[in-house]
Amino acid sequence: MIPQLASQSLTIEQLFSAPFLFVSPSFQRPYSWQVETAERLLGDLLAASSCSHGEVYFLGALLLVDAPVMGDIKSNPPADGGARVFEIIDGQQRIVTLAILAAVLRDLWAEANPMMSKRFAAAVTTAGSDHARVRLRRLDDEFLRLCISAPGAVIRAPQVEPISDPQRRILDIRDFFVRQLQVIEPEDLQRLAVYLLEKCAVVAIVTNTIDRAYQMFTVLNDSGEPLTRNDILKAELIGQIAQADRARATEVWEEAEQRLGNDFEQLFSFLRSRSAHANEPIVEALRAEVAEMPGGAAAFVFDVLVPASRIVARILGANHQGAPESPRINNLLRYLGWLPGQEWIPPVLAFWSRYGADAAALLEFLTAMDRFAYGARLQGLGAGKRTQRMAATTALIESGRAARGPWLPLQFGRDELRAIQFSLRDLHKRSPQICRLLLMRLDEYFGGPPLSPVAPMTVEHILPLRVASGARWSTDFPDADMRLKLATCLGNLTLVPGPINERAANHDFAKKLAIYFSGDNQISKLTEELRHVAGWTPAAIETRLTRLTNGLRQLWGWDDGVSAR
Repeated sequence: MIPQLASQSLTIEQLFSAPFLFVSPSFQRPYSWQVETAERLLGDLLAASSCSHGEVYFLGALLLVDAPVMGDIKSNPPADGGARVFEIIDGQQRIVTLAILAAVLRDLWAEANPMMSKRFAAAVTTAGSDHARVRLRRLDDEFLRLCISAPGAVIRAPQVEPISDPQRRILDIRDFFVRQLQVIEPEDLQRLAVYLLEKCAVVAIVTNTIDRAYQMFTVLNDSGEPLTRNDILKAELIGQIAQADRARATEVWEEAEQRLGNDFEQLFSFLRSRSAHANEPIVEALRAEVAEMPGGAAAFVFDVLVPASRIVARILGANHQGAPESPRINNLLRYLGWLPGQEWIPPVLAFWSRYGADAAALLEFLTAMDRFAYGARLQGLGAGKRTQRMAATTALIESGRAARGPWLPLQFGRDELRAIQFSLRDLHKRSPQICRLLLMRLDEYFGGPPLSPVAPMTVEHILPLRVASGARWSTDFPDADMRLKLATCLGNLTLVPGPINERAANHDFAKKLAIYFSGDNQISKLTEELRHVAGWTPAAIETRLTRLTNGLRQLWGWDDGVSAR
């Protein structure tokens, strides 16, 4: 007898409600999502909720094991009315991340909107108890309960320090969601919350044996992957092209696939962003674009998709050629490529497509884009707002009125410049990744060799954040509050390889210098400048702070008093 198999489409509110209780089996890998992945998810949800016309946002398929599986999942609760346990075979990362997001929304709404908070509370814990609806393995499960699932844990988390990498990732993603959602306008947050519960959906595929689950996992993740946008659009569009041109269309399409490799699927999102149907789902938007285009599918393939694939390949490869401005253009593309997320690519693609023959204009535009992209990250501008500004820039370019600046969506007001100034005070605490990229930019600006974001450079606090009683640091910096302020400021940070960072630890300044410059260590320009500093004092930190802040002003043309003080 073939083991039973059931599948059902469920909204997130249905998924995280009775009778479902999700557990991670012993063979499941630990939680592994990084903040960058959660950032993409939140950005997609914000974008979808802001431009949705009632469409369901599909979050993929989940593969679960449930012994009493029989037909409709929701209508077959346990006989005693309790929770029904489902083992997660595929989809654990999404389920845990959505549970974290639900817990954040539960606690953010606790006072402002108790009814909405209650809906998310039901998603996080089972009714009438604080039993988590999602259970992980052993120590990670207790950490998830204390720091995520327990009511109020997100805002008033117990003092529980993460002891494993999965726990650190859970905490980092929780704190990222809190930071991003706290600054969203109330109406936008309400729209996101309702959209998440009612319009985001998964397909739950449930079997009753682990052997059957393994077979299904192999199919879902190998030979049986669902159709991609590329599969759908390629079949539809090439099928609409006249027989005489179909072979050539297939050839250039496949050349574009090879040109972009794993990035080809994302090309359709970039093209949607440039169209008049940018607020519609990708496939529907491009179908509408083709229907309205003179020349139809053939014109789209030959005149839009293929040229765009060439430009995107050059953007991603930082490969502008043939102009005196090319080296500076390529450096800017390289710096933009360091950033997590690709929301900057559609406006750059639009500008390059229209005005790329004018290298000076392209350089001017990329300079403005670089200033905005990094400034937006420094001031903590969320993914949704960044995407809106990028979309406005793309629309301005597509209107044909933006060959030269200023491009207003990319300009900062005084309040935003002040936000950047404020963020620089403790940037590493706010965003270690962006702090590292900023130091890498400054390192190159001051004459250091080109760096790579995958190079083993880490951020080192010269004056340690934690100083032992009686240490030399406590003598040189006796005021604890001032010491912490100086330790977290930009002037106290440098770049060293990871092993050197670990060796330097909390040693005094002279010992740190000996470690920095021992052997054949890779030395950053920012660290090299410390070689002949006699001692690390408040005055030395202030002097270096001024130098780095002035470097930022010159690097990005910020002349409105941006300061890291």
